[in-house]
Amino acid sequence: MGGPPALWLEDRDVRTGIQAMLKVDRCLEERRCLGWEADNLCRWFGRELAAVELALRRPKSAFVNSSVSFIY
Repeated sequence: MGGPPALWLEDRDVRTGIQAMLKVDRCLEERRCLGWEADNLCRWFGRELAAVELALRRPKSAFVNSSVSFIY
């Protein structure tokens, strides 16, 4: 209580440095989250692409019922 105040209380440069470190930490965390999201999107796209390729290789009779007509 009777000692000198903490540097972050009286030195603007120390506060600025602390804020910069916190911002870097948040940016690294966001980069990590975006990396996970990109990986998940790539996996999802790969599964969707495989499904489309499989559908294109199968005979139409497996997917289209000729007795069903569409009204536009």
